[in-house]
Formats: sequence, structure tokens, C-alpha cells
Amino acid sequence: MSKQKIRIAGHRSKGGRKKQDGERYPSGRLKPIGPNQLVVDRRKAMCDDITKATNPLDVALYRGWLDPADYDTGRTYARLHHAAGFGHRGAAAGANMEVPKPTETSLDVTLDARSYFSSLPHAEVAALWDSVFNDDGQPVKTPEEGATEAMVKWKAANAAMTAFERAEVSSVCIDDSFP
Repeated sequence: MSKQKIRIAGHRSKGGRKKQDGERYPSGRLKPIGPNQLVVDRRKAMCDDITKATNPLDVALYRGWLDPADYDTGRTYARLHHAAGFGHRGAAAGANMEVPKPTETSLDVTLDARSYFSSLPHAEVAALWDSVFNDDGQPVKTPEEGATEAMVKWKAANAAMTAFERAEVSSVCIDDSFP
């Protein structure tokens, strides 16, 4: 037998958690808490426009400490770092993120279309697509080729700096740490 809670007449449960304190909309929903005032004050100390004070490169550009070419160089360094396979967000470093190549049997929609393209092998359709939508006219690189090219460029950029310079550039451009 299971135990049952006997309700006494006139005593109702107030189930659920207690109502949170804070400003509310007319519908009764809780309004979100605004930005942290300490963060806003610190960003205003760096820039008049707090949206320009989100990372050190933006602040340096806004304040005139960097010219646009140096700013672009810093952003390119960070992009090369990520393109070379370092610091990917959203997946574990050891995770297999490969997408299996489609086969003719996996292209049911194309094959059922009864069009000229449905009779072509997938490789030819992909080549046609790339030739039409590839902006620079260069052959499309595989992810491995792109990562290899980015790694070569990233290593060349690092070779041009001392160990101290590499640490500082990495801290500012990649980690968004204020010096």
C-alpha cells in the first residue's frame, strides 16, 4: 500500500518555488536584470561608446592607438589561429567532426526530381555548384588543406616574433585579454 497525504479542508498546498523579487512587465513576467554596472563603468572609462570596449583590439582602434592596418593584422592573427585548428569552440578537441561524403543513394531528393542533374554523379553536381558559387574562381579547398595553409601562415607569423611578443600578441588578439 502506498501512503497518501490526507488533505485537511481549507489547507491548500502553495506548490512551486517562491516568486522572485524584481521589476515586472504588465503581464507579470519578470524583467531581465540589466547590465552589471561595474562592467559598464569600466567600459566607459576605456571608451565613450561601451560597445567599442568589448575587446582590447577594438579599444585600441577606437582610441587611435592602432591604425586600421594593425587592427586588421591582429584580427587576421586570431583568425589564422582558429583556422589552423587551435581553440575550436563548441566541440571537444578530440571529437570527430567529419561529415560523411554523400552517396548516390543518399541523394533521394535529387534522384526523384527526374531532372538532368539527377542523372549526374554527385561529384559532377558538386563541381558545377562550386564553379557557379565560388567567388574567387579558385578551386575549393578541403578543410584539411585550409587548416594546413592556415597553420603555415600562423607559424610564419610566430617565427617573426620573440617569445615575449608572441605571448603578448596571443594574449591580446586570441584571448582578448587587456594588457
